Amino acid sequence: MVKKSTPPKNFYTAAEAIEKLGMKRNTFFTHVREGKIKKVVPPGHTEGYYPKTEIDKMARARELAILEYAAEPSTFTRASEKDMRGIYDICVSLFGVTNTASYETMLSWQEKNPRTYYVVKQEGIVTGYIGFLYLNKEATQHILSVTEPKRPSPPATTVLPFTPNIPIEGLWVGLAVLPGLPLQQARQHGMHLISGAIDVLESLARENMPVKKLYATSQTISGIRLARKLGFQEIIYSNDPLIRYELDLETSDSPLLTTYKQIIGKKIKNKE
Repeated sequence: MVKKSTPPKNFYTAAEAIEKLGMKRNTFFTHVREGKIKKVVPPGHTEGYYPKTEIDKMARARELAILEYAAEPSTFTRASEKDMRGIYDICVSLFGVTNTASYETMLSWQEKNPRTYYVVKQEGIVTGYIGFLYLNKEATQHILSVTEPKRPSPPATTVLPFTPNIPIEGLWVGLAVLPGLPLQQARQHGMHLISGAIDVLESLARENMPVKKLYATSQTISGIRLARKLGFQEIIYSNDPLIRYELDLETSDSPLLTTYKQIIGKKIKNKE
């Protein structure tokens, strides 16, 4: 049995590294003995651990190799607890640890509202995600209007559940694709995420939970380009690199929302 313990910060235990790499136990320790996987015994410890940066890099290379020759089509589905680690890893790869909510925080959001995160997967690997974070008015207004050097992640207490027959004032949207994918594959998975997101909005509308507004933030070129392409309006503050975005679904003329608006129109008509 592989011994389990609490590793120092930025290290994995052998059990965690084996799971991360999707590797057989004997193969893992063979690589350790051959020096292909670095083992470190930190000061004050007697047990060896494995640097997260190196293990994560190996795991990412393995995933990209599998995806390059993937035979299965990608799928869009609501995220499971297991998928949350893949979502977190994508965020850290793109935005860094300091600009990413902790794994525990993201998991608490999903537990508070199980319809927060959705993923695109291929060959069992999370290749992209979209999140619909439903925050209360106070938390939403704070993000929209307050500029601060360090922006703490909203706690789970500010996350609201979806309630049938009650309109949703606004959702914070986050979308990303696994970095390192070939360009064509990345575009395909990105489009799969967007089409899946539209399906989610249409599903909410059918349940009499129409979404009034979508919000987003970005300070990356790709994120800014996508927000503009989708018709989001920018909210810019001087000396703040973070741009806020707002999309009013009730007034938007985006062709992507045609069916969504038709569903709402029928609901309104049936009430009259």
